Amino acid sequence: MGYINVYGLTITAFPSKDSDRYVVILTDRLGKIIVKFRSVRSSASKRSGYTGSFVYEKLQLYKKGNTYIATEIEMLNDFRNTKEEFPKMLILLYLQELLILLLPYEEENLKVLELTIETLQFLNLIDQEYSQLALIYYMFHLLRLLGSPINFPKKQPKAIYFSIENNGFNEISGFPVDKTLYEEALYLSKMDHPELIKLSKSKDIIYLLNYYIIQKFELDAYKKFLENIENIKNIENIKTLYAR
Repeated sequence: MGYINVYGLTITAFPSKDSDRYVVILTDRLGKIIVKFRSVRSSASKRSGYTGSFVYEKLQLYKKGNTYIATEIEMLNDFRNTKEEFPKMLILLYLQELLILLLPYEEENLKVLELTIETLQFLNLIDQEYSQLALIYYMFHLLRLLGSPINFPKKQPKAIYFSIENNGFNEISGFPVDKTLYEEALYLSKMDHPELIKLSKSKDIIYLLNYYIIQKFELDAYKKFLENIENIKNIENIKTLYAR
């Protein structure tokens, strides 16, 4: 039996019928895989915290049949600050859904792991008002890594449109786009690393990115996810209103 040492980021988990838990993990060497954590659902388990979403770990695995099983685990970062404020928690839901829906299993993609860790580190440090900035940066760069980048004209266009047929921003067809939105989107797409900037069109940029993902990948599941996000926002707004 050969052991495999990997670094990995937990994405989501689901229980089995016994005390084990299966965790979707994005690893540096094996890509996105499902790993079995044994006996983590018992009250005596010290490993239960290792199976939550967005925990960066060093793992020793072995493969039994088609199943990866974790034998040794060392937590490296749980990005705790991203899980304590509602705006940041919403961004985690986006990242989780994008990785589940867009990233294939068992295809090595170290750059996606590095991008996700970098974005989580940024989100962990910033004030919650910049949460959408972290999401936009991530979405632009993830789409590029997956081979479906948002198009930008090579020169500053006089009239700006956005369409799926032209893979994003263009001068030909689609629905018209505000100049400020275009400039902010272009700046974020060119960032090598996330940095703090003030955005005036963050909601509109996220809307365009979501529209692009739904149409480009034909994902009804992502459309349903966005509906759930709106419901979550509405519930949070009601809670805030009654807390005043």
